[in-house]
Amino acid sequence: MRITVISPESDDPREMRAMEGMFTLGLERYHVRKPAWSLPQLESWILGLPALWRPRLVLHEHHGLVGKLGLGGRHEKDRPSHGETAGVSRSCHDLPSLSHCIGRYGQVLFGPIFPSLSKPGYGPAGGFPWEEL
Repeated sequence: MRITVISPESDDPREMRAMEGMFTLGLERYHVRKPAWSLPQLESWILGLPALWRPRLVLHEHHGLVGKLGLGGRHEKDRPSHGETAGVSRSCHDLPSLSHCIGRYGQVLFGPIFPSLSKPGYGPAGGFPWEEL
């Protein structure tokens, strides 16, 4: 299991400093999830980061920037990986989809397992099968 961090959705003045600290301590993947940002806005933000961070960034939007800027990968919502696993991740929210996706993507994120801090009221479904996980 590896730790993955997902960015705040909006601009946060603390983000760059937090990223620097996490990358210094060995964070391998930082998921950039900025759904309301335009492609030019996201590209400009990434170009403002140190170039050595780019291979650790995974984009949730504007996947065309991945190859263009030498980023670490893309996060697919519901699209199959078509056999390509390196640099492709996917989120799963139930055990059947988790079982189906393991081995088909380079990284699979699963949750929620605990109540969300950023989304009040969002957490695991009732009767979550802890034993199966």
